[in-house]
Amino acid sequence: MLLLFTPALAMSPSTAEFLRSAGIDPDSEAAKLADADGTIHTTCNGDPVAVSLEKLAAEGAKNGARYFIVTRTFIRALKADFAGTPVPPEGYDGACLTPDEKKLALRKVFGD
Repeated sequence: MLLLFTPALAMSPSTAEFLRSAGIDPDSEAAKLADADGTIHTTCNGDPVAVSLEKLAAEGAKNGARYFIVTRTFIRALKADFAGTPVPPEGYDGACLTPDEKKLALRKVFGD
């Protein structure tokens, strides 16, 4: 069977520079993995929303970029080790999760 895939693109120079200006290391594993997650399609109050590190950088959303990285790191860890992953004490934003990821995160926060 032939599998087709698109390799993850490197973070754009403008996004990397923006992250540096926000005090975030663009070379950190967390930033690279959040960027590699690409665009997250979700909903906010029932309306469709698309969010990505690239988009947040283009908008100059320093806190948004920080929250995106923290939240994407959290959900990745949660999927790998639900029981052993704590909810981040700050910087978590459910708007950076897909609908299915939101359900998983809510199970963690409120229990089954």
